[in-house]
Amino acid sequence: ELYQAFDAFIFPSLYEGFGLPVIESLACGTNVICSNNSSLPEVGGKLVDYFDPYDVNDIKNKIEKNINKKLDYKKVSNWINQFDWITCSNKFKKIINEVEGEK
Repeated sequence: ELYQAFDAFIFPSLYEGFGLPVIESLACGTNVICSNNSSLPEVGGKLVDYFDPYDVNDIKNKIEKNINKKLDYKKVSNWINQFDWITCSNKFKKIINEVEGEK
C-alpha cells in the first residue's frame, strides 16, 4: 500500500547490493527515479529514469521530468518476472553445481 500511494519512488541510494526496493516499487505500479550506480541500472533496466546521486540539480530535473510518468504494466510485468525467487534460486543452484563440478 505504501508504494502504491506514491506518485513516484525516489531512491537516491549511494550503494545497493541488489536494489530490491526498485523491484518492489515497480511491481506495485509505482514509477521509479533512482541513482545511476551499483546494481540499480541493472535492476531497473529501461523502466527507470536515473540520476547522479551526488548532483542535486540532476536529481531535481529527473524528478520534475518523471513525477507524473505512467508505467506500462505489460512492460513492467515482463521485466520483473525475471527476478522471481524460483528463477533466481535455480540460477544459483546451477552456479553451485558448476563450481562443485570444478573441484
